[in-house]
Formats: sequence, structure tokens, C-alpha cells
Amino acid sequence: MMLCENISFAYPGKELIFKNYSLSMEPGEKIALMGPSGSGKSTLFSLLAGLLHPIEGTINLCRTSMVFQEDRLPPSLSALQQLQLVAPHTSNTALCGLLEELGLSGWENACPAQLSGGMRRRVALARAAAFQSNLWLLDEPFTGLDANAIEIAANFILRHIPKDAMLLAALHKPEEAVLLKAHILSLT
Repeated sequence: MMLCENISFAYPGKELIFKNYSLSMEPGEKIALMGPSGSGKSTLFSLLAGLLHPIEGTINLCRTSMVFQEDRLPPSLSALQQLQLVAPHTSNTALCGLLEELGLSGWENACPAQLSGGMRRRVALARAAAFQSNLWLLDEPFTGLDANAIEIAANFILRHIPKDAMLLAALHKPEEAVLLKAHILSLT
């Protein structure tokens, strides 16, 4: 499946970040997108999610679960409500189960300000899993997590991503790509 074809993009008044860039993925494929800061990883994710629009080229928009570089959790919603927001027809028991798998049992009613950075990141991951889409865009999904929590989070992602869904994760460490069973694509 072609996600984007020959796209070009620049922020107003800035140089091109992408020129005639194409990316295709097969159902079930997992890619770890790696590159230095400023290479366009987050911008590419925003383009693929339809939050930004290319100057040229085409993007095949599809149902997308996204974990942003920042957690982007509405501040007045509890951890459970964050998941209910994207999965209103899923039972609270199932949603609480997602939080529990990520070590957040007992924190279901806590708002983001009551959670540590790593806990907020895990809520964002649970929210992506609750949404269930055919494209998962994870922008630095392990930020704020220690080694044990990274391993738990990676296993959680692999358990919950549908078999035919595509995973594109912006990562900084090759060992994180190994945990996600993803091949590395360099964006320089």
C-alpha cells in the first residue's frame, strides 16, 4: 500500500523538508523510522495523519492510531476517559485492561497532571491500542520510559496491533526497533 507518493512539503518561509518523497508499506509491515532531529520524522507523521498537507504529491489517508511526540492528552479527562474518547463502544473492563497491561492499574481515574511523564506516555499508547486502526504512527513512543517499561510497552504494542495493520515508529535506538520487530528506514 502506497502511503505517500512524490510528496513535497515545506513550512511557510522555510526550506523543503521533503521533495518527491515516497513511502509504501505492506499490510503487517513494521518500520522503525530513524534519523537526526529535524530530519522530518514528526512532519511525515503529521502528513500521513492528514494534519498537514503536502505542496505536491498524494497521500493515501487511512484510519490512523497516533502517538504524538508530545502526549496530547486532554487535561480534564482521566486515563480511562482518554480511552473512552476514541473507543466509546468498548467496555470499561476492556479499556481498564489495556491500562492494567501497561502498569496503570489504580490510575484509571487520574488526570494527566496527576501522572508522571512515563505514565502519560503509557496512557497515550493505550489510547492508540483502544482506537484500533490499520496504520499506527508512533512518534518516539518510549519517551520517558525506563528499560523495563520500554520492553513492556513494546510487547503491548505487538500484542494489540492487528495482524494486517502497518506500524511506523520514529525511534532513536536500533534496539527499540528490534523490540518492535521492525526494520529500520533511515530518514536523513
